[in-house]
Amino acid sequence: MKFLIVLLCSIAAVFFLKKLIKRLPWLFYLLAVVMDVLFIVSDMFAFPAIVHNMIFTLMQKSTLSLALFVIVM
Repeated sequence: MKFLIVLLCSIAAVFFLKKLIKRLPWLFYLLAVVMDVLFIVSDMFAFPAIVHNMIFTLMQKSTLSLALFVIVM
């Protein structure tokens, strides 16, 4: 169920941001790096439970990367 929610949100984000993604790809690469750093830092410091669960679902369970792969394919 979580994957379906992430997939639908990813589809909406890609649809609404497609012109911005084409125009400023470096911004989305920077966002990916920030998300990776946030994931690493979340193991070192105690984040609120909702933030930790969101980061864990998106990054550790690979739902975001799988959703983006599904969109591309």
